[in-house]
Amino acid sequence: MAKPVRKILSPEQVKAVDEILENRHKSREHQKQDRERNDRLLTPDGGVDVTNREAQMGRRISRADFVRRLQKLNPNLRYQQSKFYPKQGGIYIVCSRRDNVLGIVEFGEWFVCGIPHEVIGEFSVRLTKPTIVPHLVDPTWDSMEQVEGMERGWRAVLYKLLMDGILTHTQIDNEFQISKGRSSKQWQTAVN
Repeated sequence: MAKPVRKILSPEQVKAVDEILENRHKSREHQKQDRERNDRLLTPDGGVDVTNREAQMGRRISRADFVRRLQKLNPNLRYQQSKFYPKQGGIYIVCSRRDNVLGIVEFGEWFVCGIPHEVIGEFSVRLTKPTIVPHLVDPTWDSMEQVEGMERGWRAVLYKLLMDGILTHTQIDNEFQISKGRSSKQWQTAVN
């Protein structure tokens, strides 16, 4: 049996090997964080699969009714259908906004978030695709459903408007009666 030959590495080679090992460690940490984030996004909400479109629809609202109700709460809110993706549109707010970088105040129509053009489900639906990813420990591969997008439900839109200070919690409760819908741990956690 041959003995392994030991070689003395130059400082440049040692540095290169150290960089390779450090990059491999960082890559595994990123993969681990990506999987944890993906798993959090796919966690059932109130016992319901967040990728099941029918289950996530909850109390459906037509886009026209939703926009009318939003404008009742804040007349500065607008809807605009996308020119390039006609099945989608956006909620905008007309107001003055300060640009802290340039130090100027501008008046205009500012994008808040996107919504479907026809009917909006109550809860957001996670859009996934099957993906093959490296196993975190073994030199093998795993298959998993990876979140590649989300179709916003009207609760998510209301939450965004609440967080941006465009609507208040009281306005939302009075107009949309959240408590009469399905229990949602994510909604409770977000607004409390």
